[in-house]
This record gives sequence, structure tokens and C-alpha cells, in this order.
Amino acid sequence: MITRRQFIRYSASVAGAYTASQMIHLPEASAAQAACRWGAFVQPADPLDPSDPLATTKAFELEIGRRLGMTRHYIRWDYRPIPSDAMRESAMGHRVPFMDWRPQKQAPDNGFIRWGDIAKGLHDAEIDEVGAALASWNKPTYFTFNHEPENDAIYCGTAHEYRAAYSRIKQRLAAAGATRLKYVCTLVQGTFKGLNGGPDTWFPSGAQYLGADGYNRSKCSGGWKSFETLFAEAHDFALARGRRMVIEEWGCSPPDACDGTAPETKADWFKHAATTIKSWPEVKAVIYTNIVATYRSKVVDFTIDSSGLDIAAKNAYIAAGHEPYFNPT
Repeated sequence: MITRRQFIRYSASVAGAYTASQMIHLPEASAAQAACRWGAFVQPADPLDPSDPLATTKAFELEIGRRLGMTRHYIRWDYRPIPSDAMRESAMGHRVPFMDWRPQKQAPDNGFIRWGDIAKGLHDAEIDEVGAALASWNKPTYFTFNHEPENDAIYCGTAHEYRAAYSRIKQRLAAAGATRLKYVCTLVQGTFKGLNGGPDTWFPSGAQYLGADGYNRSKCSGGWKSFETLFAEAHDFALARGRRMVIEEWGCSPPDACDGTAPETKADWFKHAATTIKSWPEVKAVIYTNIVATYRSKVVDFTIDSSGLDIAAKNAYIAAGHEPYFNPT
């Protein structure tokens, strides 16, 4: 079980018992069929296995019977190497890494980098180093700087400074030759509903994709919510801005979480989520969060089968991911 803060610390590796020889080999989807990448972030095993940084991801692929199209990587500011071993392993398996570069240093100090200092050029050397490494690697990568920046404003600065820092990072990475990045800006759900000054206050003009996170926690947080309810405002904003979209974190709890009830099963929720995604052609990737987490001291199980207790939900998730619309590469 991991907390939200622990969740974003898993930046460089996930672990388990599977080896690279157990790679999932599936036929490629044609360009005409495939419209949205089907990805996942899988809860790391304990203890970590440095021999295979994607071990639990590969185990999840065996469980669902297909190779994922995208993997999620939470990278702190001073973590090296970038790209991480997990990103490299992901790309070697014909997946596309999604990298979140967070302006916070690793333990022991966990200090934040001020957005204003980045915008002023005080961290150009670090940005240029990362840009050169990504350029040399030369693999397609989705890139976001400081996903959900509103949560870190107290440490990092203002929305204006965030946009300026985002623009400088993009400029420096491009100048270093990192030309295969797709730039994403990810804002919190409440911002799309008008909180924190609204999305226009935060969204940088240079962001090519809108990123969004959303979880159906049942009674653990406001009651049962459909996929469409979670992401409708973000989708509307993407349409208004003429941007494509990535659902980079999404998950569904069991209906009875925190003693709740629901109008549908978790299996139905997955079926309806897939239908909504296919009706939103702007959504180019979805990354499911397959973890057991804590939310405000409440345990919330987002694993596709609710830790083995809901096989129908697991089968519905698997069926959705095998549809031709979702790219297995």
C-alpha cells in the first residue's frame, strides 16, 4: 500500500520476479485501427529488484495478455541517469515512456526548485544535461514538467512563474537536440472546474497535450463517479484549446470502498470508460494506476481486480484493452 507522496517517488524502477525474457510479444495494431495508447503504472514489488526495473509491469502484461503501449515514470530533479533504466527498458519493449520531471530533489532533503529560478536560467546547466541525454537516446517520449503544479505552488511559486519555467525548459531541451518529446501539461481536476484560477491561468502555450488525472474512489471521496464525470471538464478545455489529451492517471475503487454503494459494478465502470475514451478522439493515451493506495488515511484499491476479489472487473479491463482502438505498441 502506498500513499500519494510515495506514489510519485517511484521514479526510476518498478520491481518483481519476472525477467526480460518474459516479454509479451503481440501483433502490431495498424495505424488505421489504433488511436489511443493503452498504458499502466503498476505498483512496485518489495523488495525492489534492480535486475529488472520493469518486472511488475511485465508481470501485469502477462496477466492482461498484451504489451502495454505506455509506461509512467516519476523522475525527481536531481535523479540520474535520465532517461532512467526503467524508461530505457520500456522503450526497448516497444512501449512509449511518459516522463514527469518534478522540480524536487531526492532524499534526504527533498527540497523544491523554485519555478522563478528556472525561468531566470539558474538551472540551465541541469536542463541542458538532461536535454543532451534525451537527444542522444533519441526515443519517442511524452514529457511533462511538474504534473499538477497547483499542489506545489506553496513551495515553487506562482502560475506565471510555472508557465515561464515550462517555456524555458522546453526551449532548452529543444536547443540541446531533444526533438522527439511530446510536451504535456497536467493540471489538477479542481482547476478544470474553476479552482486555482482556472486552467487558463496555468496552461503554458508551448504544451502540445493536456494531461489529466482522476480517480473514482466511491464513498472514500465524494461518492461514485463515472469516467466521463471525472474528465469532462478537462476534455472540454482540451477541445477549446485545440489540444490532444493524455489521461495519465486514472483508477476505480470497488463500489463498496469506505462502505459505499454504487449504481454499477466496477466491470461496468471499465466498459463505460472505454466507450467514453473511444468517443473522445482527442485522447491519445490512457495510463491506468494499478495500485493499492491511501487517500486521506483511507485505503483505496485501484487494482484492476480489487486484489483478486473482482474477476469480472479484471476481465472487463482486459477486454477493453484488447480492442483494436487501443494501440498495443
